[in-house]
Amino acid sequence: MRFIWIPRSFRWLYVCTVNIQIIGLTGSLLFWVLMTYLIETGFKMPIHEQDQGCSIRQRGFVLPYVLTAIAILSIAVTIAAQRLQSTSAMIVRIQEETESEIAFMNAEVETLYAFLIGTPVEGGINLAPVIEVAEPSLNGVDEVAEVDLWSGAGETRIVDTFYGPVLVSYQDVSGLVSINATNEKIIEKFIISLDVKPTTARSMAATLADYRDPDHQRRFQGGERADYRLRKLPPPANSPLRSYSELGNVLYWPDGMKNIDLYAFMDQTTIALGAGFMKHAFTDSKLLDTLGLNSMSMRQRILDSSIEGFIAGDSFPTNRARFILSYRNPAGRYKKRVIEIERKLNNPDKPFEKFWVYQTTVLEGSENAGFGQIDELKNVFYSPSYRSK
Repeated sequence: MRFIWIPRSFRWLYVCTVNIQIIGLTGSLLFWVLMTYLIETGFKMPIHEQDQGCSIRQRGFVLPYVLTAIAILSIAVTIAAQRLQSTSAMIVRIQEETESEIAFMNAEVETLYAFLIGTPVEGGINLAPVIEVAEPSLNGVDEVAEVDLWSGAGETRIVDTFYGPVLVSYQDVSGLVSINATNEKIIEKFIISLDVKPTTARSMAATLADYRDPDHQRRFQGGERADYRLRKLPPPANSPLRSYSELGNVLYWPDGMKNIDLYAFMDQTTIALGAGFMKHAFTDSKLLDTLGLNSMSMRQRILDSSIEGFIAGDSFPTNRARFILSYRNPAGRYKKRVIEIERKLNNPDKPFEKFWVYQTTVLEGSENAGFGQIDELKNVFYSPSYRSK
């Protein structure tokens, strides 16, 4: 997909700005030179000029008037140059935002196409066409080529756009902490890992659980309608959260979130309605350690529970995926956009739904942003094994 090309540079604006500044400075310098000369000469007129019938006042009127006009013109030109310079800088910023938006749009379209036509398999999505999935193995399980498998555990691929490459990371939402479905004990541990006091984290987890459940029974350290009414706050929705901004309406959360990096919080959580337990195949090992799900006792408890054990051991992705898009514009600034896409099965009129998470400017080097190993990344839009045939 191509868009109308917009010129990248506005060099003529900078040239005009520099020329106007030079004219303004030259006029100012000329004004001060003439003023210095007049002060040194004392505005004296030669004697032979007095014999021509004009007074000193008449002879000295034109020159100060011209000098005043030059001074005013120099000031006006300098102000105009400053305005033009700020305008050109604003146009350049708008141009950068336009290029970033077009690059993100192209990457989203290609990622969406790959996600919708891909086949869910163990560990992620098979990007190869169905007729080219792979050859059946002896044990009756279809094998997927490594280049065709896009892992849902955070694998990064690349999308080439007109304005430069965009890195796209695929994360299945079952590997994130769902603030709408995860057990409050796990949410409490997660909040504590964000450097929040245990007592505050316990209250935040309890009030969140009371806010999202349909009943009106208050948990210990939680909050229901009476607690909100006492503090003159809107009553709890008693339904799942629809966006992260709704956390500001949950009791104790506005104060608790003051010392939390909101972007770090959103990177590891989701508002998707999951099964209530994370799939270990798509969960980062550090997050599992943080939540205490990697300990031997917890592993045994999960195995003893038929439901949690089945969910934790499932390695097939869900119908909802999170995509983290990273773009580096020509000015060297890194932008990051996070979205979620959900497949809508048996719904040809609306085959998918897109959810916005956030977008921000990332202050980090090319190595940390993933652009240092850009030549080693696989492409999203096509399957290398399929194209080679």
